[in-house]
Amino acid sequence: MNDDPESTLPSARRLRSSAEKRLVNAASKYALPQSKEDALKLVHELHVHQIELEMQNDELHRAQDELRSSRDRYSLLYDFAPVGYFTLDRQGMILTANLTGASLLNTERSRLIRRSFGGFFEGENYTLFKEMLTRVFLNSEPQTFELLMSKAVKRPLYMHVEALAVEPGEECLIAVVNITARKQAEDALSRAHDELEQRIAERTAELALTVDLQKKEMEERLQTLEKLRESELLLIQQSRMAAMGEMLTNIAHQWRQPLNVMGLLIQQLGMSKDAEELDRELIDHNVAKMMEILRHLSQTIDDFRAFTEPDREKCPFAVNQVIAKTLHLVESLFSTQRISITFDQGADTQLSGHPNEFCQALLNLLINARDALVESKPEKKWIKVCSRSVDGRAVVTVTDNGGGIRNDIIDNIFDPYFTTKSLGKGSGIGLYMSKIIIEKNMGGRLTVSNVAGGAEFRVEV
Repeated sequence: MNDDPESTLPSARRLRSSAEKRLVNAASKYALPQSKEDALKLVHELHVHQIELEMQNDELHRAQDELRSSRDRYSLLYDFAPVGYFTLDRQGMILTANLTGASLLNTERSRLIRRSFGGFFEGENYTLFKEMLTRVFLNSEPQTFELLMSKAVKRPLYMHVEALAVEPGEECLIAVVNITARKQAEDALSRAHDELEQRIAERTAELALTVDLQKKEMEERLQTLEKLRESELLLIQQSRMAAMGEMLTNIAHQWRQPLNVMGLLIQQLGMSKDAEELDRELIDHNVAKMMEILRHLSQTIDDFRAFTEPDREKCPFAVNQVIAKTLHLVESLFSTQRISITFDQGADTQLSGHPNEFCQALLNLLINARDALVESKPEKKWIKVCSRSVDGRAVVTVTDNGGGIRNDIIDNIFDPYFTTKSLGKGSGIGLYMSKIIIEKNMGGRLTVSNVAGGAEFRVEV
């Protein structure tokens, strides 16, 4: 069925007009019947034309019914469309409106007719509406606007308006869509965006402040670490000076025998002179011996001076070489105390650090072992130093037979100023400094454990 009422009605009218013309033609064709047969024929033809007219009349009624049905459907679509439709004249007066449009304007449709559509706008939105109206009648293209309707409505509404002028240019059709929800969502999104930007700015400022504080704190920590390092270096130096008493004793023992030999050589020269047995060969021999002794004494001074001087910068060094140097410093003194020192020298390892500090750490361990032996007085005193390379790391152990360390204090012997010696015989910083040097300055590990008959200190670097 065709829903366009304008296309159905003319067709029915044409059929009826055609039937009427045929009836007139038939009547004009036949004059008054001359006979009964002519009269019957005329009646028959009139009857046929009557039936055709009735059929055409029925078709016309059906076309009218379809027209009314189409008009009703069009009216429903027009009135209840989700878009407000209005027809305006050049002055903006409302000529027609659908129910949706009347609902948007919060006014009965009958009261909208001949009412100004611009009366629902205020301020700049009214000005925009007037501009829109002018542009619509000046252009043949549709015009689009977004306006805020705030007058004579329940609440302000944002409207998307599309307008188009119709021939002959005295009226325009406008379609209005309520976009308030969209605008509110856009405003909410814009506010959320602004809030987010503000929060980002605040967070950025907080992070910048935090970074500044952390930077300041880091600088303070670096200064503290530098001061701590200086303090540790001072403490190491003090520890060295505290060991100078031991070193002076070692020097005395290392010098006493060579000086006695030099005295005997000098006496021999004098006695030979008195006995008139002095010759050039004896003089050269004794002078050579004394010069060798003097070089030995000078080397001893250099060795002890090198120990007392602090290391300025890290440098590579051989572990076994430093161990041998350290043992050389104490072997004479330990020998007079009847302490035997053996060095089990394995594969050498190269380390990077401060060799004099490593020497001092070993020296503290050796002196600690010596003190334990002197106090425990075993029949045979011995200290064994063992050096190995394990997985690229240097492992050095210092073992003695001094009776070991009591279990109640073994966990405290590396604490600063902790000592088991009587007052005036120990400072309690020797083992503490060894642990600082090995673990903090060299990144190694220093541990102690009791073994059969004594104690064993283990250095891993």
